[in-house]
Order: sequence, then C-alpha cells, then structure tokens
Amino acid sequence: MNCENLFCIYWEDGRCTLRDISLDISGSCTDCICVSLPEELLAQKRAELLARLDADLAMQEHGETGRVPPLTARP
Repeated sequence: MNCENLFCIYWEDGRCTLRDISLDISGSCTDCICVSLPEELLAQKRAELLARLDADLAMQEHGETGRVPPLTARP
C-alpha cells in the first residue's frame, strides 16, 4: 500500500510495511507511529536548508543556474 508519511516508522520507499492497516473516518491511518526528532536537529536542518535556498536565490538573481542539493541525514 502506498504511504506518503515518511515520518511513520512503517514507511519504506513510499510504501507501508504493514500487511493491514485501519483508517479513521477521515481516511487517516490509525496505525501510524511517527518518529520523534529532537528540536535541535530540526533547527539545524531548517537553518541549513534556508542557507541553501538563499544561496540558490542569489545565484538565480545573478543569472546563474543552480539547484539546491538534497540534505543528508546525520546521525
């Protein structure tokens, strides 16, 4: 079954690893268990992405083409 919640512990490559799931009345999975991320890590990743987006915007404003590279997870 396809799954869009990459923060769920049962998510793997866009799919749910559970055989059967239950949905609530709004169609949301009731079996989902979300991964908790420390606020420090979230703040760090937000700052990194903002810096990359700012650099990309600056390159675009100067006529250069650039692409924001994907963030990599650090343990």
